Amino acid sequence: MAKIFPFRALHYALNKNFQLDQLLTPPYDVISVSDKKKYERSNPYNVIRLILGNPSYEHHHPHDYQNAKKTFSNWIKNKILTRDVEKSIYIYRQTFNFRNEKISRTGFISTVLLPLINSNHDQVLAHERTLEGPKADRLKLMKSCKANFSSIFSLYNDDHNISGFLSSCIENKKPDMKAYFPKETLNQIWKVSDRRIIKKLQLLMKRETLFIADGHHRYETAKNYQIFRSKRDSHVHGQRPYDYTMMMFVSMKDPGLLVLPTHRMVLKNHKIDSSNILFQLQKLGSIETYPVKNYVQVEKKLHECGIKSPAIGFSFNGKRIYILKFYEKITSECLSNISSAQKKLDVTLLQNLILSPILGIDSSDIEHSLRFTSDFQDVLVQLKQKKTPLAFFLNPVKLSQLKEIAMLGEKMPQKSTFFYPKLITGLLFNDLNSF
Repeated sequence: MAKIFPFRALHYALNKNFQLDQLLTPPYDVISVSDKKKYERSNPYNVIRLILGNPSYEHHHPHDYQNAKKTFSNWIKNKILTRDVEKSIYIYRQTFNFRNEKISRTGFISTVLLPLINSNHDQVLAHERTLEGPKADRLKLMKSCKANFSSIFSLYNDDHNISGFLSSCIENKKPDMKAYFPKETLNQIWKVSDRRIIKKLQLLMKRETLFIADGHHRYETAKNYQIFRSKRDSHVHGQRPYDYTMMMFVSMKDPGLLVLPTHRMVLKNHKIDSSNILFQLQKLGSIETYPVKNYVQVEKKLHECGIKSPAIGFSFNGKRIYILKFYEKITSECLSNISSAQKKLDVTLLQNLILSPILGIDSSDIEHSLRFTSDFQDVLVQLKQKKTPLAFFLNPVKLSQLKEIAMLGEKMPQKSTFFYPKLITGLLFNDLNSF
């Protein structure tokens, strides 16, 4: 039962003649040091100055959060940011190119009611594990600025054609905001303030369960912030602005919903014994070798191998790729506490049978030991340039698998899914201090 509510969004002032594409960024957790500098140069009002002091959360300084607070306050005071008068929901469409095909994905942004503190019932289900470092970082930023700067990305089943209803609401209507970011991705926002439309959407969404697609750290941070603020607030649940968080909702039936794999590259500080690794992996399944003449064909072969049972690819040099098809029944203590649903996931088998026991990369070390990308070709380039001594190629997690894991209350390893494209940061903000 999803409880969604309209809100008065903060956004860049539309009368300032800003070039909106110069003010936006991707989510904070995919921004590198060089990207940060690029966004800072693009415009003095780029949202990077609010969301990210240092791309490494381990090196954030208290001044980073205070600077963000000061900047945010000044932008509101000087009307760089303005707040809508009417409570609204915001229909958000991204149109993009993927492998020479033009695709659109449409959803809507509103706030969602967080569960009661210490409640065992949550309308929003997660599927990935989180790390304490990023959550602590986002909580410090939220405490300083008292706002949501980016939306959590969620999915719903859509058995009642909510996506069709949304499309009818914006048919032949000019968007209130439009920006190309990144260059070939068109982002459009339509503000919907009609109470009848909002009421109908609320009733339809009450029938839905929500599944987090992207933003697991932000959702847990929202609940941690709720706990923090409620200690000094006597108002009841639902009457406080911080009992809500900003969220994007997309139908699982949307034809533009793309889930890409998240390939893993081992960092150079790990010593790799290729002969020993091959010997160890042969115990887990059958291995076939493919020369990399056409990476698209190898990517296709990996997909074919993974249709009936889990399969992963791996390479030491980018010139030759091995495909490991896991045995149907693997007896290992490393899988003793793993459900049958998880055993069907190549990302779980990779973590529990290879990364942790063979390479010594536990789930808590994953961000210090691996780099992630959805770009198959980029991994090959990194291997050939010897920037990584070993890489693993994965197939994308199916939506049916994501739902099954989430409904069981289980968690996949971090960075198991990549929903393309990412939601853009800087279009809408949510004030957590007032309705």
